[in-house]
Amino acid sequence: MIFSTCFTPDGATLAGGSEDHYVRLWDVQSGQLLHTLEGHRDWVTYVAFSPDGHTIAAAGSARSNRAVQLWDITDPRNPTSLANLPHTSDEFGHATLAFGVDGRTLITALGYQRAQVWNVSDLRRPAAKRKPPPTTWVSSSV
Repeated sequence: MIFSTCFTPDGATLAGGSEDHYVRLWDVQSGQLLHTLEGHRDWVTYVAFSPDGHTIAAAGSARSNRAVQLWDITDPRNPTSLANLPHTSDEFGHATLAFGVDGRTLITALGYQRAQVWNVSDLRRPAAKRKPPPTTWVSSSV
């Protein structure tokens, strides 16, 4: 089952995250599978491209210690792993994410009421921790 899909900003590549722990990249014009990105240990629940289309972020179940992964897909046939962002919570839930419009900021929401802001140029630690408004579940970000 595919949980999430997104297009590169130019519309040339489609990404899909699925329950089999993979992110797949397809050429939109031909429908050909370009690459299968590996590394998640659980469902991939959300995928998003950076505004320049060179980076894809994929979020998985918060049960996994590799809840968010990033790859450089400047060449979609030869992607490069950039980071595995661990979540800092033992809460159960699914991760979601979004890039800022400048492409330098990534926000991840993991499980219950947990969000982190990341500086994409320095992914070793969150740029800031933010607690979103009171909710019972974070299921999507825009």
